[in-house]
Amino acid sequence: MVREVEVMHGGKRYILRLPLKGVAVPPAIREARGAKTDVQAS
Repeated sequence: MVREVEVMHGGKRYILRLPLKGVAVPPAIREARGAKTDVQAS
């Protein structure tokens, strides 16, 4: 299961992901782009 949270910092939105082992995954932190969505933690 992938667990992510969206945060704001310095006027930008970022997606933070908990580390995973044994699979290819995107970067742990990336800038959120596009339309604003509701902030959700899974």
